[in-house]
Amino acid sequence: MPDATSSVNGVLYRLPWLLSDRLDAWEYVPSRGYQPETVEVNSNGRLHKDVRTYVVVNKSTEEIPPSDWYSQVVLRGAVTCGLPEQYCWQLFNHMYQLQKRQTIKN
Repeated sequence: MPDATSSVNGVLYRLPWLLSDRLDAWEYVPSRGYQPETVEVNSNGRLHKDVRTYVVVNKSTEEIPPSDWYSQVVLRGAVTCGLPEQYCWQLFNHMYQLQKRQTIKN
């Protein structure tokens, strides 16, 4: 959700524009799962304009647990990109709790 006063941990990638169609396909844009949006990102005192991000088109009222495969992709990316260790543990715990809650419901 847009909030000029908040901050998030993440990674910025510089990709060639010609890869946009492939990235859109990966993010399910053709099937309307996500839609691209352009935002400004302030990282370490540097303003990055026209940063492309993806947002969910039809948000659920309840957070949906990620698959095991996607959890591993997210965690591997967070660790290998050097995000803070405490954040990586919080991320792991959050996804684990979502999956655990889903298991209990089923």
